[in-house]
This record gives sequence, C-alpha cells and structure tokens, in this order.
Amino acid sequence: MPSAKRVRAMAPKDRDTIVDMISALTAYEAVYSNDRSADPEISSAYLAHVEEEVASEGGVILVVEAPRVDHPVGFASVVYQSDDPYIVEPYRRYAYVTDVFIVEAYRRRGFGRMLMKELERSVKAAGIHRIIIGALADNVGTRDAYARLGFRPYVVEFVKDLGPELQSSDERL
Repeated sequence: MPSAKRVRAMAPKDRDTIVDMISALTAYEAVYSNDRSADPEISSAYLAHVEEEVASEGGVILVVEAPRVDHPVGFASVVYQSDDPYIVEPYRRYAYVTDVFIVEAYRRRGFGRMLMKELERSVKAAGIHRIIIGALADNVGTRDAYARLGFRPYVVEFVKDLGPELQSSDERL
C-alpha cells in the first residue's frame, strides 16, 4: 500500500479493479447516453481491446493510488493514433484518451489532476504533441473538468440513430 498518492503503470494485478471501474464508468455514462452497457463481461473485453491497442499502436494505461488503500482508486488510458494526411506535423500523431475514471469517494481531491499530469508527461516523453479527449455532449461536469485541465473544444460530432430503438437508461436499470 502506498503511503502517499502516486501514479504508476497498470499491473496485471489491477485488471479486476479496472474492469470494475469501466463498468462503473459505463453505468455513469448511461445517464447521458442509452447506448452504454455496464456488463462486466463487456467491460473485461473492452479492457482487453484497449490493452491490445496500447501494445500495437503505443500508449499507456495508468492507475492512481491513494494512501493506505490496497488497490487503485482511478485509471486513465491513452492510445497513440495517426490523423489524416491533411493534419500538419507535428500534430498528425496524437494521443487519444480512451478513458478516465476516479472512484467517487476520491473525486475532487486531486487524484484526477495528478493522473492527467502524469498522462501528459508520458505522452510528451513519447514525442507526441497533441492529446485528444472526448466527453458525452450532455456531461457538462466532465467537459468542465477537462477545460480546467487545459483542454479546449476541437471537433463536434453529431449522431443520428437509424434504429433499432433502444430503451432509455432508466428502463434498463
């Protein structure tokens, strides 16, 4: 157990905790979008997918630990990607943050900021000059948090569902 807050790379022993966090994250996001599933099997498969992307494309999965707690209290994952040829260098290769999550009891206590600062340090060390992160449009709290960390709006995407009709998140709970 750490005696102070610290950020480190994900270890195999963290996998179950991160799967639980992914399930919690998707359950939270279901409030804003009814296309999310918090099924632990899907969360496990999703983590495996992110791990594969990190291994093949580059990137990192980081965890943040709290003093005297024997498991991570948050995680962030970033995958390195390349943009279209019309994006100028040095911004064509970028880091895409796939997930950020802090356990509710540890939010607003500096864990997320610490995690994101280490993620930025890791990205800079890889020679990458741009980080892109997304948030669901209606999740104003997350969008505001990213703005406080220095992120700015970049691309606005629109979606139009052509069917089938999905249940609302309230109906699925």
